[in-house]
Amino acid sequence: MRTKTMLPAMRLIGWCKNIDHECERRFRGIFRSSVMQSLVEQKYLRPYSETYGWRLTPAGYT
Repeated sequence: MRTKTMLPAMRLIGWCKNIDHECERRFRGIFRSSVMQSLVEQKYLRPYSETYGWRLTPAGYT
């Protein structure tokens, strides 16, 4: 995954603390499912949970 694709998503997730499905739908261009899955695979993002939504891992904040 290219850095210019994943950095905007990671910055917004870090700023918002977590991203739910509503936010994901509103910003479809940034929070594409392929981007989110790639961030999970690279251990920058925790898998989606109903309680917390998408959240960055400690590695995602560095």
